[in-house]
Amino acid sequence: MNLLIFAVISEPIYDLALNGKIFSFQQQNVLFNLLLGLSALLLIKKFNNIFLSVIITSIIAYISFLCKLDGWYYGICLIVVFYILREKSTLKLIFAALTMYICGLDFSVHGILEPNFMLSVCSLVFIYFYNGQRGRNIKYFFYLFYTLHLLVLFAISKFFIAPMF
Repeated sequence: MNLLIFAVISEPIYDLALNGKIFSFQQQNVLFNLLLGLSALLLIKKFNNIFLSVIITSIIAYISFLCKLDGWYYGICLIVVFYILREKSTLKLIFAALTMYICGLDFSVHGILEPNFMLSVCSLVFIYFYNGQRGRNIKYFFYLFYTLHLLVLFAISKFFIAPMF
């Protein structure tokens, strides 16, 4: 419920930051994708069947793609990979990197050396060393931070960068 509430609250600010308009269908914020990812995990856990897990993941990833959610289908696939392989750190990293590469759809040496792909793979190092313990419960801070940082970025682009051109 929290994800849904903050996704809806954040959406106009996300649209403003990315498109300069309060309402846009060009792309939706990542909180909607996280909500769909959570839905996928709940269904996967409920049915506990590998075949159904693939079907559920595919359907929800496709919905994410159709709705133009930030993170698209690869965000859903990564959420599911992290969940299914949560107990197997090395396999989780290998499959996460493969998912990023496959979802990048550039099956070349350039695709491996592409800066965004490389940064994404580097982030897996931090995930690998995560100790599995929950940190301080400050999730509402991050929900607010997500929304407010988009507003600040919009203000910077509108009032500091755009007037220069």
